[in-house]
Amino acid sequence: MFADYLEHGPRAAAPPTALATRPPALVLYDSAGYSGFVGNLYARMLANTLSNSKTPVYVMPVENYTAGAMAGYAETFYLGTVYNNALPAAFKADALSTTKPLCWMGYNLWQIAWTADWTASDPAFTNKYGFTFSYIDSTSMPQIVYKGQTLDGDQLANGLGRVSILDTAKVQVLATAQTTDGSNSLPYMLKGGNLYYVADDPLQDSSAWLRSDRSLAFEDVLNDIIAFTPATQRQALLRIEDVHPQSDPKMLRSIADLLYAEGVPYVVCVIPQFEDPLGDWNGTPLSTSLKSATAVVSALKYMQSKGGQIIMHGYTHQYSNVRNAYSGVSGDDYEFYRVNVDSNGNAIIVGPVAEDSAAWVKNRITLGLNALAGVKLTATGWNTPHYLASPVDYQEFKNRFQYSMCRGKIFGIDPQGRLAWVEQEAPYPITDDLGGIRLPETLGYVSTPELGTVGALPADLVAKAHKLKLVTRNGYASCFFHWFLPTSMLQELVRGIKNEGFVFKTASSTLN
Repeated sequence: MFADYLEHGPRAAAPPTALATRPPALVLYDSAGYSGFVGNLYARMLANTLSNSKTPVYVMPVENYTAGAMAGYAETFYLGTVYNNALPAAFKADALSTTKPLCWMGYNLWQIAWTADWTASDPAFTNKYGFTFSYIDSTSMPQIVYKGQTLDGDQLANGLGRVSILDTAKVQVLATAQTTDGSNSLPYMLKGGNLYYVADDPLQDSSAWLRSDRSLAFEDVLNDIIAFTPATQRQALLRIEDVHPQSDPKMLRSIADLLYAEGVPYVVCVIPQFEDPLGDWNGTPLSTSLKSATAVVSALKYMQSKGGQIIMHGYTHQYSNVRNAYSGVSGDDYEFYRVNVDSNGNAIIVGPVAEDSAAWVKNRITLGLNALAGVKLTATGWNTPHYLASPVDYQEFKNRFQYSMCRGKIFGIDPQGRLAWVEQEAPYPITDDLGGIRLPETLGYVSTPELGTVGALPADLVAKAHKLKLVTRNGYASCFFHWFLPTSMLQELVRGIKNEGFVFKTASSTLN
């Protein structure tokens, strides 16, 4: 199964079924050449994003396009990720003639915007859409302005497609890319007739770690492209992170009291088995089960009585009796992937753990669920430790839990035969390409010296929520907070998000 998944992705296996409530969309991508596998990853990411509107999607390499295929879909999306890829004549002809919404992202617009000899703009294109393609602009434009808000662009961008607007009556500029000082700019996203054009792949490198949130603009415009009216209520989700048998039960009860008083439901990410095999905490190896941590169990049940839901956060949130990558302690380390640390303290990804298999991960999940059941607790969902596991693992997570509450991975194989992935940070709930429901995490977490980092205080997360509110129509303000931080910071966080107009929801209530 996973050989096919890694090569094509399950959404590409067959045309859409009639199970969804909306007309199907067609997503085409460049698959040729050395970097062709990248197009497949982002095409599947786009399909995942469209699942929020329950839009069925058929993903296909543009090289396989046949004449008239667009006619069978409500919208067509093309991801131009391979520079000057030889697009099929049938695709180019249909792209020019279709009257249905067509969204073109990234490279190769010149293949339909210019004459066949590439010496001039094609009148058929300019007359219909009101603009033409000019050139790839390599000027660094790290800011995207949308709805009056400045978003971070792709920090790794190789250039943006610059267009020239010829008929302002036909063209609506939706977002603008600009230099940091604002002295140079270009239309980043625009609509001309039925054609939407985005100057790059707006989903690429839209990771929290790369500080690029320009994808929010595109994810909002998607509602217009597919004529979808999202729910208007501003929703928020909160996770209390890394709770384990060695957590302080008094802190857990204080959190429960505070959130109950604030009217904030939440989830508690529980690590059922605590391990410190190298004695990192106090020089002595330590292993603690939930069953032996009666005060912690009592506190968890108290949290449930005050609006908390339990989700499982791995079994031990660490691996074996080694540093992986930091201390070997539950909550610090990776559980499903081997990771080293270089001399500068940077994590170096190695690969899945040696034991990785469906049987191995099923056993770890079963051990965790049994540990919870042994103290009469039930997990409603899952959160992958440090958001990293293998494709086999993610399949099993999906099979065993109603939903996941973390950023997901989309996997492929690079030209060297190595496992590759991109991370998806959607602003609203989606169904991923394995069929699992994934709830969003959009704001990050409060980061303090206790966590080894500084820079994201409650006010910073509230500022993100404010921007999210202004930029998106249906984005969730979703974040997490570590149980050992001061409850005063938690109070500031939830009050600030509520003051922005967001309503906190239980995770399970968002599944439909």
